[in-house]
Amino acid sequence: MAFDRTTLIQEPGLVTFGSSYFYSVGPITVDLVEERSPIPSDAFGELDERVIDRRIEVKFTPIGELEALATLFPHGGKTLGASLFASDDAACVIDTPSGKRLTIHNAAVTTQPTLIMGHDKTLFGEVTITGLIRKDYEPNAAAAYYTYATGQSYPGDANISVSAIKTLGYKAAWGASSPWDEFYSQAGFTLTTDLSTESVMVDGHGTVDIRLTNLVASIAAVPVGISVSDILTKRAFQGSGNELGARRTSGDDLVITNQLGSLQLHVQLYGALIQDTPLRFSNQQIGNGEVIWRASREFATGTPVALYYVGTTAP
Repeated sequence: MAFDRTTLIQEPGLVTFGSSYFYSVGPITVDLVEERSPIPSDAFGELDERVIDRRIEVKFTPIGELEALATLFPHGGKTLGASLFASDDAACVIDTPSGKRLTIHNAAVTTQPTLIMGHDKTLFGEVTITGLIRKDYEPNAAAAYYTYATGQSYPGDANISVSAIKTLGYKAAWGASSPWDEFYSQAGFTLTTDLSTESVMVDGHGTVDIRLTNLVASIAAVPVGISVSDILTKRAFQGSGNELGARRTSGDDLVITNQLGSLQLHVQLYGALIQDTPLRFSNQQIGNGEVIWRASREFATGTPVALYYVGTTAP
């Protein structure tokens, strides 16, 4: 039988999640993940394996439109132990121009993208959206996790905005004292938010929820116009008050904004402390390497303050 080339499937997708539309820099990948447990026997070895858990993982890199920040970074204000999922199922939908549609019925962002702030880069790294079993569904029910359909109406591309793809220069402020009150970077600033999570399992249903157990927020950059002495002073590696075991006093907030024009992006790392400061002695490189600032936990009238803020206006 001759091969029919029209049976090849090769077309882009449009992701809709949280009332936001996302185009991807590269492919949108969807993984139907199953965890299996073997059935062993001494006489015959592994007799079989049984599925004990399921989830769906959607991964893509947004093209960099400055939008939907609350959708991409939803977990900054959550308390530890809180669910990453909404109380009502939130669908993640992938549409293709030819009318194919994959709907993942109960989804949440489980890996927030890195935020990349530089004039030669687009804004976002890869995001992961995870789908779990729907509320009040059994795993063997039709559409318990997803629905796939053809002949659907494509939403259209009116939501794309090339002008919203921001590739700007950025500056930073870390306190009010020179030179840290305004400084720049060699290659931009990168915000990383690392989530630690724990799956909630129910017998016969597998993972029904994912909860936040820890959050670490940091910003990395190679600062320019900052001397080695300035770095060492802020690093507080030795000297009075820096005994081993001593508490590191919470630092000033590290604030990143675009260099020119009206404010378009505001990023704030609360109580920022230098975590790493490699120094370089070279005739080809500036004296300090990549500095990593990490947010420290602060409290306001007994209430924990979020570790970071990402928005289009100052908080």
